[in-house]
Amino acid sequence: MIVENIIDIDKKKKKILLDNEYVFPLYNSEVKKFKLEAGQEISDLLLDKIEKEVLYPRAKERALYILDTGEKTRKQVEDKLTLSYYPKRIVDKVSNFLTEYGYIDDLRYIELYVNAKSKKKSRRQIECELLQKGIEKNDIREFYADKFDLSEEDALMSLLSKNKYVEMLKDKSSESKVFAAMARKGFNYEEITRCIAKIKELN
Repeated sequence: MIVENIIDIDKKKKKILLDNEYVFPLYNSEVKKFKLEAGQEISDLLLDKIEKEVLYPRAKERALYILDTGEKTRKQVEDKLTLSYYPKRIVDKVSNFLTEYGYIDDLRYIELYVNAKSKKKSRRQIECELLQKGIEKNDIREFYADKFDLSEEDALMSLLSKNKYVEMLKDKSSESKVFAAMARKGFNYEEITRCIAKIKELN
């Protein structure tokens, strides 16, 4: 493979672009250490050495740092590594390591996320947010089917029971605002109508 280009990332780092669009980051000192120059041919042996000695351990360290800030999905970690210019085979290797040793677990993430959000959001909205975070649709549905029986009515009633919504529902002119707020959270028309009527009856 040919080193097509060497481009500055910042004052300390560069990204190395090979002829097959394989990109990886190195510090300036490492570019000199491995004697990399634009237009030069790089052997498979040297590339393997760079991957094993530099890219994989550094990407793994970066991933663990990312996870220090809180639970992440597999895709979230992979996306952050990709944005740091790590090549796909290094990203996949790190991701597999993190999964094997339990550092990332999408099913665990679903459970934590649903438990945290189910009192405030509808199942539909939660599913949409999980999909945006890279969770597989089948994993979400399996979780709801096997591990968690979320009542949409309970979630909606809990939300509408907050003082601000109770007070708003005492004013007929504000009812439409409450309805719109619940609809934006993903609850359907029938659920909202039924639960608003219950809240008004109770108060």
